[in-house]
Amino acid sequence: MFPIKRDRVENESIYVAIGITPEGRREILGYYLPGGMESAYNWREILLI
Repeated sequence: MFPIKRDRVENESIYVAIGITPEGRREILGYYLPGGMESAYNWREILLI
């Protein structure tokens, strides 16, 4: 949860997808700001993209 300012400051979830390369290094595959709180529905939408 991070404070994000749009019209006003609110705590919102930032989703980060991280993968591991065959060499064992971590890479950020993407990040998403779906708005609002964390939910299973938002994760489902991200993972099915």
